[in-house]
Amino acid sequence: MYDKNILFVGLGKLGLSLAAILSQKHRVIGYDINSKLVDDLKLKNFSSIENDVREFLKKKKLNLNFIKELNFSKLDKLQSIFILIPTNSSIHGEYSYKNLLFLVKEIIKKIKHNKKLVKKKLLINICSTLQPGTYKSYLKPLEKKYNFLNFTYVPEFVACGTTINDFLYPDQLVIGANNKVAQKKILEQYSKVIKTKNINKISIEGCEMVKLCSNSFICNKISFANLISEICFKNKIPDTNLVLKSIGTDSRIGNKFFKAGPPFGGLCFPKDVRAFKNLCQKSNVNYTLMNSVEQINESKKKFIINKINLIIRKNKLKSIGVIGFTFKEDTKVTDESQYEKIMNKLKIKKINVFDENIKYLKINKKFTKEISLTNLLKKNKVIIIFHNKKKYLNLAKKSKNKFYNVWSKSDDHVKDLNLNID
Repeated sequence: MYDKNILFVGLGKLGLSLAAILSQKHRVIGYDINSKLVDDLKLKNFSSIENDVREFLKKKKLNLNFIKELNFSKLDKLQSIFILIPTNSSIHGEYSYKNLLFLVKEIIKKIKHNKKLVKKKLLINICSTLQPGTYKSYLKPLEKKYNFLNFTYVPEFVACGTTINDFLYPDQLVIGANNKVAQKKILEQYSKVIKTKNINKISIEGCEMVKLCSNSFICNKISFANLISEICFKNKIPDTNLVLKSIGTDSRIGNKFFKAGPPFGGLCFPKDVRAFKNLCQKSNVNYTLMNSVEQINESKKKFIINKINLIIRKNKLKSIGVIGFTFKEDTKVTDESQYEKIMNKLKIKKINVFDENIKYLKINKKFTKEISLTNLLKKNKVIIIFHNKKKYLNLAKKSKNKFYNVWSKSDDHVKDLNLNID
């Protein structure tokens, strides 16, 4: 039995996942400004969508429909509006509120013409990342002016490639609400589909801080792990991975995101670090810690570039093969891909690239797409593994090619780029 009507605005990489999950128990109407995407979804053309989301849409019985125009005259039974659109960083680092505020104001204008909706206390739930202070400065005044709506903020803590699982089984659900009625309503809607015992109810202002600080701290862990790996390398300590594993076993620290590997990248981490640093600056708080996090991340990128260039020189290579182009495995996202940045700095004429999503990707003309691993191995004596998958390590056991891995998790068949390039 489906419950309540939800309008979901923003069907991008994360929005479509959450809309689909909610539609297991709610009637959900999805809208996106990208009309081609909406047309594809209506036709069940999921070719460009993340693998886990595509499988979920195909296999699950969902009450999910799509519209190309925000027409509130036909949405009398609407209970809440979920918004998950990009809030891109400004040149100063903080998240921009402009697109979100424009959208909210347009929604309010349209709602005002539907008397049935005006009589309700309509809920507008923001899932997009908000810079701390956004609600207080821009959304709260609207809430006071228009007494037919309430705002809540429930940020996402998910990763591309595993969005469905991360939404369904999060470490925690953080409910940002500034009144009990709105808090209860949004919690009821989430609790029908989200599986977690850790539910934290907090003010919207506090929730803004939780989202930004969580990812910034994770980046701190990644940079600290990479700093340790570099110290181990410089001091010829061979078991970096075991050093980090042992440190992370301490329950006060934890092993999640505490591994030697490539610099962090992707949709959230780099932007959240910049936004948090901006917040520190505006609050007149010391931000040298976040400067160091960024510097170590940049240093690790240069370290990997130098190591691969040394491999190229030692082996007198004219071409090199790489496995992985997107910022991490199991995703089509190339935003802030550190691997692409690394490849652009390699001193070699030809780079052949294999990625499981290669046919969907737009890549630099200086790189050559390889549609199969077999082709990659035939054309290149040396292979660099960027994507951290066991099957790529196993491939090396059967191959005569030289393999190097940017992750400190190799065996005799694959050289650990963080330790040894002989």
